[in-house]
Amino acid sequence: FDEQPDGFYMIVDALDGSVNRDCGQPFATAISLVYKHRRALTPLACFVFEHVNQWWWKATINGPCLFNGQPCRTHSDWKINQGATYLALSVRDNRRRARHTRYIYRHIAPIADSVKGISCSAMVLGLIASGRRALLHVHSHPKMEDVVMTSLLVVAAGGIVTWDQDMPFIAAANKEVYDAAVAALLKDRTWKNKLPVWPNLPGLRLDFSVPAQMDD
Repeated sequence: FDEQPDGFYMIVDALDGSVNRDCGQPFATAISLVYKHRRALTPLACFVFEHVNQWWWKATINGPCLFNGQPCRTHSDWKINQGATYLALSVRDNRRRARHTRYIYRHIAPIADSVKGISCSAMVLGLIASGRRALLHVHSHPKMEDVVMTSLLVVAAGGIVTWDQDMPFIAAANKEVYDAAVAALLKDRTWKNKLPVWPNLPGLRLDFSVPAQMDD
């Protein structure tokens, strides 16, 4: 993406959660509209359809987020120990990714109500956005199509999403949950070689503000 020209892009993930589908668990299809300007990527709209439960979410950058056609919001006043935390797991994870996942689990599990593994991140972001007892999603190696762009669901519903050079991808229902997760992940920051080097969007940044070029 960093080498692509500025403009609008449609990103489609026809099957998010192939492991889930093979096991008879929820899987989803995700479609996103993205605007790239210079080094910023702005998700403008997204749609996620979860096939097993027939749930769907839709959001635009100006809001609101809809769950099955009704406006929805994240849990604005819940604490991290009051709802579920989802970590991204994959049977295809290599050794480095497994080390990242262990690091995340070791630091998040002691402060969370419950920690669950998931291979359908787009659905989890929808669960957080619609306030269905999901509060936090932490992903060490998110993909552009099923995680980064569908994170607009959480932002449009009042949550927080970040992905920067020093941290993994974090989607949280509210600031208190987000701050608790960040503090836990940075607990060993002062220990040499303890904090993994997280992958990042190469040369790009996520921006959830309406581009000035589109104000009109």
